[in-house]
Amino acid sequence: MIPLLQFTICPFACTFHPDHFNIAHEEGTIGVGLLVKVKTWVGPHCVLQFVAQNHWDMVAECEGQDGMGGWIVCFIIASH
Repeated sequence: MIPLLQFTICPFACTFHPDHFNIAHEEGTIGVGLLVKVKTWVGPHCVLQFVAQNHWDMVAECEGQDGMGGWIVCFIIASH
């Protein structure tokens, strides 16, 4: 079994979509299957797939838990 890598990120909420988070800076490279963690989230979120990109940014779909223990989907916008 291959251990999953976990990155701590410092995102800020997108003004247009509350389930989208912009990342100003990340340690390492975010990829499919990796875990991303924010201090305010209950647990890490798993990167499922990349859903969009342009010349500056890529959007990754992530799945994780909310504060009530339910499963949620959020999107991370990272520069590439």
